[in-house]
Amino acid sequence: MNQHQWIERLQEARETGKPVDSPESAFGPLTIEEAYGVQDRMTAERLKAGERIIGWKVGATSQAVMEQLNIR
Repeated sequence: MNQHQWIERLQEARETGKPVDSPESAFGPLTIEEAYGVQDRMTAERLKAGERIIGWKVGATSQAVMEQLNIR
């Protein structure tokens, strides 16, 4: 498994706006540590290109989290 291949495939999808087949089917699964590595590398590349972090995404997909955040 090559993290570089994952990064290239995901960057291509982001740049073209076109979905790609699951990289997992082509490159195999990632460990959690590897997946965070891909995320960190992609974030670093976007920051290097002049983008900036303006907020954080909250994963409010469970009822318990929605109740904690008072989301209805």
